[in-house]
Amino acid sequence: MIDLRPMKGMRVDPTRRTARAEPGLTWGEFDRETQAFGLATTGGLVSTTGIAGFTLGGGLGWLMRGYGLACDNLLSVDVVTADGRFITASAAENDDLFWGVRGGGGNFGVVTSFEYRLHPVAPVLAGMTLYPLERARDVLRFYRAYALAAPDELTVHASLLTAPDVGPAVAMLLCYNGPIAEGEEAVHPLRAFGAPLLDTVRPVPYAEFQRAFDAGSPPGLRNYWQSSFLKGLDDAAIAAVVDCFATAPSARSNVLIERLGGAMSRVGDGETAFARRDADFDILISAVWDDPAEDEQNIAWARVFRLDGAIRARHGLRELPRRRGRGSRAGGVRRRQVRATRRPEGHVRSGQPVPTQSEHQTHGEITMRYGLNMGPLDVHADPRTLAGLARDAEEAGWDGFFIWDNMVFDPYNGTLDKVDTWVALAAIAMSTQRIRIGPMVAALPRRRPWKVAREAVAIDHLSNGRLILGAGLGDPSEQEFGWFGDEPERKKRAGMLDEALDIIVGLWSGQPFSYDGAYYHLHEMVFRPTPVQSPRIPIWLGGWWPHKAPLRRAARWDGMHPGKEDGPLTPDEVREMMAYIAEHRTSQEPFDLAVPGITPADDPARGAEIVAPFADTGATWWIEDCGPESFRPRVPGQTYVWPVREIEERIRKGPPKVK
Repeated sequence: MIDLRPMKGMRVDPTRRTARAEPGLTWGEFDRETQAFGLATTGGLVSTTGIAGFTLGGGLGWLMRGYGLACDNLLSVDVVTADGRFITASAAENDDLFWGVRGGGGNFGVVTSFEYRLHPVAPVLAGMTLYPLERARDVLRFYRAYALAAPDELTVHASLLTAPDVGPAVAMLLCYNGPIAEGEEAVHPLRAFGAPLLDTVRPVPYAEFQRAFDAGSPPGLRNYWQSSFLKGLDDAAIAAVVDCFATAPSARSNVLIERLGGAMSRVGDGETAFARRDADFDILISAVWDDPAEDEQNIAWARVFRLDGAIRARHGLRELPRRRGRGSRAGGVRRRQVRATRRPEGHVRSGQPVPTQSEHQTHGEITMRYGLNMGPLDVHADPRTLAGLARDAEEAGWDGFFIWDNMVFDPYNGTLDKVDTWVALAAIAMSTQRIRIGPMVAALPRRRPWKVAREAVAIDHLSNGRLILGAGLGDPSEQEFGWFGDEPERKKRAGMLDEALDIIVGLWSGQPFSYDGAYYHLHEMVFRPTPVQSPRIPIWLGGWWPHKAPLRRAARWDGMHPGKEDGPLTPDEVREMMAYIAEHRTSQEPFDLAVPGITPADDPARGAEIVAPFADTGATWWIEDCGPESFRPRVPGQTYVWPVREIEERIRKGPPKVK
């Protein structure tokens, strides 16, 4: 860890309206120097926030609607790279790095100096109006209309909080940067709305207002945050926020609804690493408490405090755990490319890192990742439920969340509900940030390959390039194919699978493509958009050991998720499998072998013992089998009870990482 707090140098150029600042400064210290010249730039909502992490993560503040985010006001940065070089990044030099540090976090090196653009900021009209919590729904409905109609000079937020001497309450917090008379006119609808318990809105020096909420963020407290973007703020979203705030276990916890838009929304998604600039609001859920013994209940509240899945889907909401930096979905690949170039070994970390292959758990020279594979059946046959479990998996440290793709396969007497795999993957993609996702495996012979190509690209974009397309023949033949009049013969389905994969990859190219095969025929066409991932979405093949045909097929692609019909695979079998694939593989690109298995939730040491021999074989993934019979075997003649608690507990206990 590098402590940059002693680096507090700063120089203001009032003529050029720029400031050069070192990373140890807080916004209070920064504003004190710039306000001496009547200047400022977008800083934090409290003065004790450090300028470095705030700016590198994007930087939402009181001036953002008029002047853009903090990262939008960066002119250059000085950076010490992972290999010890000192370089400057700006629009004119090292522009790839300059793109990455503006909203991509501090994962590209150590920034030792920031050059900011400054703006005129005279005394602002700012403060807070406070109302009793029982009026929260009416206040937030008024806030929605008022905030959406506000001019760029006015930033107005809403907060649910516990106020001293008042108790639970709802507040509107505002800052108008412009002529005070015009500000009074802009604030008039707020004051006409109804008599508040408290009204502190008045002309005040900007630096003084920047300190107004410092008392609510004293050092030493324990924090767990979640943040969400919304397009709009309808009554259902308002009700969800109000109802959930009422259950907060700590009086220090709060919910902040930030109005976005204005200048920050007029920066293109591709111009910086910070995106989602079309969002209207940001909801910040802050669990804050002081007793370590209360960690579990406060963290649980923040995790549970998620808007209903239908609301998320309606507003295009994304939940980002524990930090304020937001990444660009369209720019995810570019961020990883910059990071790989600037710090290929992952020696520099800050905040929530962008994953590279070398940063997963390693065993000897082998990179091991850890995924889950589960059936979307019974109570888990709901996209919202699966999205919640995927978030839990991400929080617990898993690297992948994969789900079965069956139509009617149900060995449990036909009693279980089933959800569409691709709809569920869309919900999972929009609810997670890091983990790999995908069908494991999709039975391509029953699907039109061009439809799969389109769906896969959509999921790849929704997930910012995290999809793995698992593909296979599909099983069981009679239920999954014969019952629907599809091809039940495995040999023919194998031919259909090979053609389907060729078609999907051809369509993903974005170039003119046609196909004339035994099973499929396509006129020349161009499919757009292309996937986020380059050169394409990874493809893993499923197959049963010891059959060799699936291994030869998998050798053409990027990975394999094998199984064994009469029991678990052994390390020796995996070695044999890897050797056979290597014999038939012509590409020099990395190949993933994802070994399925079961490890105990409550015995990490035993789990590591089970996984370690497979890591030694060259396998790159351990896929925890979360199928129900891994936890509760079927008993002939008895109604099967889905092991909900056992499956969800296994997910939350985390992966069996090898030391």
